[in-house]
Amino acid sequence: LRREPEQYAIRLRSKVSRAAREALYARDFVEIETPTLTRSTPEGARDFIVPARLSPGSWYALPQSPQLFKQLLMVAGMERYFQIARCYRDEDARGDRQPEFTQIDIEMSFASRENVLSLTEGMMQYAFKKSINVDLPKTFERISYDEAIDVYGTDKPDLRFEMKMQDAAFMAEIGNFVVFKDALSSGGAVKALVVKGQAESYSRKKIEELEAAAKIYKAKGLAWIKVTEGGAKFEGGISKFFEGKSKEITEKLHAKAGDLILLCADSNYKTACIALGAVRSKLGKDLCLANPDEFAFAWIIDFPLFEWNEDEHKWDAAHHMFSMPQEKYHATLESDPASVKGDLYDLVLNGYELASGSIRIHDP
Repeated sequence: LRREPEQYAIRLRSKVSRAAREALYARDFVEIETPTLTRSTPEGARDFIVPARLSPGSWYALPQSPQLFKQLLMVAGMERYFQIARCYRDEDARGDRQPEFTQIDIEMSFASRENVLSLTEGMMQYAFKKSINVDLPKTFERISYDEAIDVYGTDKPDLRFEMKMQDAAFMAEIGNFVVFKDALSSGGAVKALVVKGQAESYSRKKIEELEAAAKIYKAKGLAWIKVTEGGAKFEGGISKFFEGKSKEITEKLHAKAGDLILLCADSNYKTACIALGAVRSKLGKDLCLANPDEFAFAWIIDFPLFEWNEDEHKWDAAHHMFSMPQEKYHATLESDPASVKGDLYDLVLNGYELASGSIRIHDP
């Protein structure tokens, strides 16, 4: 704790907490503490439980979030409420997960999505300016979930570097690579990434490391081509299946001499996107493409409300059961659940999900 980085982190956290409070107090929010000994509620993870000495055989649960209390407070007439809440989830550790953590919980009555997004942007702008003297843009970029998956292969993209994924379905038609043809005939996709100027520096071993990243997300493999001689020639990987087609491919994918083209095909469109998105994320880290001093915020909006459960053959809530469907989908909610978008949103920053929320179901 005596070391400078730890001292800095603790003091910075204090400044951020203070700034968040000031920003919300200025908008007439009431700060309320809710209990940390409560009953178990069905949420995303397992509860931690605490035995109750005075009631043998009975238990308290530690809250995964103050969800039920927030909704009680809304019904009770606390129209604008917040707390800097401690949350507890008994789940496997990951790089950005731990058993207990703190979040800023905010609840607003009679609010639209625009109200919530602009409030959060204002709070972030104030906190960044007060704590580290950084000016954020007045509004943050908005990206639909479908676009985020299609272009970045993730719903929490790092926007500090460009490298967008492209549709390479045309390559199945002009070449002889059976893998691409099979993927498309099964209703899937072929996605491409052009890695600028990296044809020479990426050996087969390094490409295999990228392929391993794709396989974690169910990809069967990672195809590749190196562009040489002014873009007029291909070499390596699957280039032999596209003889005489280099000009057409490089023009459509905007590739030049010295570039590395990476391709992922799958009979499941989403698998192809997410697997290649994992490769994009790894390239960003390996090649130091992101500026560590930049803060690239974006809202991810228009999430699907339901997702198909292949094992149980039913529709599940994609996030949680109390998200409001967007109004234009109310009429087709039961007849076409696949296309229904929810009134929910995530705030992402530099490849991390920083905040998430939704309009709750308030209409019986």
